[in-house]
Amino acid sequence: VHSDPELASEFEADDLGAGVSQHHAGVRGGTDPRQFNDLDTAQRSTSCLSHGRIVTRLARRGQAGAVRTARAPGRVNLIGDHTDYNEGLSLPMAIDLATEATFTPEPGSFLVGLDSDQYPDSWEIPLGDTAPAAPDAVLAAALLTLAHPPPGRHLRVTSTLPVGAGLSSSAAFSIALLLALGRPPDPMSLAQLNQKAESAAGSHVGLLDPLAIVDARAGHALCIDFGTAALERHQVAIPERAAFVIVHSEASRELGLSPYALRRSECDAAAHEIGRPLGHCVKTDLSVLTDPILRRRARHVVTE
Repeated sequence: VHSDPELASEFEADDLGAGVSQHHAGVRGGTDPRQFNDLDTAQRSTSCLSHGRIVTRLARRGQAGAVRTARAPGRVNLIGDHTDYNEGLSLPMAIDLATEATFTPEPGSFLVGLDSDQYPDSWEIPLGDTAPAAPDAVLAAALLTLAHPPPGRHLRVTSTLPVGAGLSSSAAFSIALLLALGRPPDPMSLAQLNQKAESAAGSHVGLLDPLAIVDARAGHALCIDFGTAALERHQVAIPERAAFVIVHSEASRELGLSPYALRRSECDAAAHEIGRPLGHCVKTDLSVLTDPILRRRARHVVTE
């Protein structure tokens, strides 16, 4: 993270696009044409990543009803990791990589076909069916159950977000899907539906990612106060001279297999010993913690 565009130009333009493009190249056997390589050299080297926002488009198609297409960006977190579930502050920012979902309804159909450009397989998900879904379609099945969509025929998902790269591809997928299925664009409602669907799919996550996506505004980061009942949020303008570079390590991250759940339980244990959420604590409160691991987790939240 830096504020001098001349520093950004020191990065090779081809390097900025390589990690993301190579990730997609392994899915269908070709480089994804929608990556950074679409940008001219000057734009890649000085702007790196611009800010994204949700764009919802509607189109009508005869008696089949509305064919909805929704777009949801990914996000980076400038500061405030592991603070959302500790009632602290976070400052995420949307990026210009995004997921699009298109839902085509069909009266009388209770079977939704799902395919994505990031997976070689496609799936059929019966509406209202409680049978276990295929592993890669568990989140989509949970979203369909919670969203109560109209009778459907097909869901098509395309994305420029690499899966498992820490850019909230899962939350972007969920928000795009919910909007395409016709859910109202209420930020808190969408974020809570995303959280419930993730939980049903086996990932116990907070509200940071979906709120950062739904409330995204071009040229701004979003300050979220998770210590308030209404989760107060306000936009923070990004200086025009600021530039952000994201480096994809190509090491895939799966939330269910990461230490996230362990970190969360350790933070809960530390908060229980102190007697209040870590987001409401100061450094002197940590003196009661004798376990070095719990103390380290609490110190991160307090100083973050």
